Amino acid sequence: MNSKELISILIVIAFFLSSSANAREWYIQPTVNLRAVADDNLRLRTRETEDVAGFRASFFAKYGTRTETSNIDLTTLLDVVRYWGQENLDREDLDLKVGSNFKITERNQVGLDALYVRDTSITSEQDLTGLTQVQVDREKFNISPHWTYSLSEIQTIQTRYTHEEVTYEKSSASFLSSYKTDSINLNYIHQWQDDLQVFVSFTALQYSLTDLDIETDDYSINTGIDYNYSETLSFNAMVGTRYSVNRTGSRVIVSRIGNLLIPNTIPGTENSSLGSLFSLGVKKQFESGRFDISYSRSVSPSGSGEFLQADRFKSSGSYSITEHLSFGISGVISRTTSTDNTRDTGRTYFSVEPKLNWRLNRQTRLSGGYRYRMQEFDNRNENAVSNSIFMTIDFQWDKLSTNRF
Repeated sequence: MNSKELISILIVIAFFLSSSANAREWYIQPTVNLRAVADDNLRLRTRETEDVAGFRASFFAKYGTRTETSNIDLTTLLDVVRYWGQENLDREDLDLKVGSNFKITERNQVGLDALYVRDTSITSEQDLTGLTQVQVDREKFNISPHWTYSLSEIQTIQTRYTHEEVTYEKSSASFLSSYKTDSINLNYIHQWQDDLQVFVSFTALQYSLTDLDIETDDYSINTGIDYNYSETLSFNAMVGTRYSVNRTGSRVIVSRIGNLLIPNTIPGTENSSLGSLFSLGVKKQFESGRFDISYSRSVSPSGSGEFLQADRFKSSGSYSITEHLSFGISGVISRTTSTDNTRDTGRTYFSVEPKLNWRLNRQTRLSGGYRYRMQEFDNRNENAVSNSIFMTIDFQWDKLSTNRF
């Protein structure tokens, strides 16, 4: 973490602590999670790899303070991970997040959010790029001021600016590139009815690589609804469009002819693309279970040096077999491609995870299950498959709080 990031986070945390002293309400709720796992291809490599076994100890805590005009939350997560069977897999991941809202007037509310994450590519790259074959340290920092204005009791506008920097450890065996983004988001929200909310959103984002002269400007606009059909059934839908401009700067390549070094300038390139954005989701609650289903298309900056478009189908569900025993299953299918039409770096990823949960008491839960993962890149002839089994125990303390309202 550089000094600028550290100072920003310390300022936000100091503000959190100073506000806590005069808060009318504060709370803290810690959680401990212990997980044992065995995996035959943890890093999703196409060639044969040795099986690994290990454990993860997670320590999570959520803090909060509240007054008549402010609300501040702080969450911390520390993961200590150890593996046997292969080298260079141990890690300690840290996640620190601060969120705040302050009421200036009856209609004006401002806030400041900040995030710092220290992890590795095995944790961070599974969902989007799939570049998990080499473990590379990663640091992520963002800071995001935002403002909300109430036009009326049912109409609200929101604006948010976000600056983010993602830094990867330099490694000759890794294809990951450090990058930064700056984005502005504008939202208009209309509470049409008690059970129906309509929104329109505009986003402008610039994505640039830290060490290479490559950048993307992306503009998107979308509209959607959130609809609660009943107390047990809800829907959400969004449709929109995006316009991306990908630019690569000129570069000089030096070639040798005999004893002479001949510089050759490769001109820069620029191309644009137009695409669609959408999402559709359904949530249903039953007497003894629930399920969620969603399908979406979105765009994201990435450590692969590309601005990526991802199509994802996600589903999850649970069913209570007895008062203490339940069955759960979750799955995802995703297809990732570059917004730069000159690149052929598509990726297909599939994961499914069934598990059984046993609630020992109000605070403690035991779970165990199986996870299958598969990924395939368009420019490779082989796919990678992973099978793993796991057992987890969660313990969550009761919330400790004071309330002087």
